[in-house]
Amino acid sequence: MIMLENKDRQEAVEIDRKIMEALKDAPPNYTGLEKPGRFFDGACGEIAFRKWLVMKGIKFEETTRDDGRPDKQDFILFTRRRGRICTVNVKCSLHPRALYLMQPVDQNVKHHQDLYIGSTGEDDGERVVVILAGAIPRKQFDLEAERKMVSIPSLIYPLGKLPYSMERVAASFQRKIQ
Repeated sequence: MIMLENKDRQEAVEIDRKIMEALKDAPPNYTGLEKPGRFFDGACGEIAFRKWLVMKGIKFEETTRDDGRPDKQDFILFTRRRGRICTVNVKCSLHPRALYLMQPVDQNVKHHQDLYIGSTGEDDGERVVVILAGAIPRKQFDLEAERKMVSIPSLIYPLGKLPYSMERVAASFQRKIQ
C-alpha cells in the first residue's frame, strides 16, 4: 500500500489537467477522453509505482507522458540479465468496486508492454492510497483475460488472482548502485 502525499495528489491533478488541455479539441472517442478527471486515476497509479520503485531501490526509466499523446509504456525496468529491459504499464482505478485489471481491446492491440501492474485505491479528496495488487506478463494476460463486450470492449483479469506479487517483481529487476 502506497500513500500519496498531498504533493503527489497535486501532481496527479496537474497531469490530468495537462492531458485534458492537450485533448480539448480532440473529437470524443469510445473511451470517453473528454470526461473530467479521466486521467487522474492512472496518474495516481503511476506515481505510486514510481514511489514503490524508489523505495525498493530498483533501477528504472519513467516514460509516462502528459501531452495527450499515448505512451508506449509507463516505465522501463532493467532485468538482472545484462542488456534486457522490461516495459511496464500500470493500470489503476480508484473506483470503490475496482476488482479487475482492465484494458480496452483497442489499446491492447496497439500497445505491447511486457508487464502489467494492477492497482486500486481510494481518494478522499486530500490523500490517495494506492494498493499495488500485483503483476501479470502481457502474454499471460492476453491468454487468460476474460473478454467483456460492454460499452468499451475490454480485457479484464481479477486483481486478486494476479500471478506475481510485488515482492517477486522487485526480486526480478536490477537495483540502483548505491
